[in-house]
Amino acid sequence: MTDMKYIIDLRIIIVCAGILSLFACNEDKGNYDYEAINRVTEIANIQESYSVEVGERLLITPELNTTSGNTDNLDYTWYYKSGSAWNVLQEGKDFDFVIADPIGSPNSTYTCAFEAKNKVTDIAYRQIFSIRVAGTFNKHRTAHNREAVAFFPFRQG
Repeated sequence: MTDMKYIIDLRIIIVCAGILSLFACNEDKGNYDYEAINRVTEIANIQESYSVEVGERLLITPELNTTSGNTDNLDYTWYYKSGSAWNVLQEGKDFDFVIADPIGSPNSTYTCAFEAKNKVTDIAYRQIFSIRVAGTFNKHRTAHNREAVAFFPFRQG
């Protein structure tokens, strides 16, 4: 009886090995024609921090270097951080923004980001910076034709 069980077990092993060997000879039909992606290697002309007043226009014109030298396949978005969420502030390559809501509270610092995203691969490259919004100022001329600056703190309440 043990010899019979041994023969049945041996047949099962041989059949399983035969089936597995059929799949082992399957031809690999993968695509191995790789193309280099257009990666952003550097984002320049964005300072680490900016200090502005409420109502002041802030213009930032980033310069990007890519592996192919082409920036046509990139989308650009500017973000600000509110709590733990990143919110869209503006779209487009250049940041041209008059400081007001949502990042216009006097005496506040905002964490912001510029993002360049490859439209084909969906890979995003970010540059983080901060915007410090100062209190409101009032400029006027003195009797001696000199510019004077008076600080009026912004009161809430």
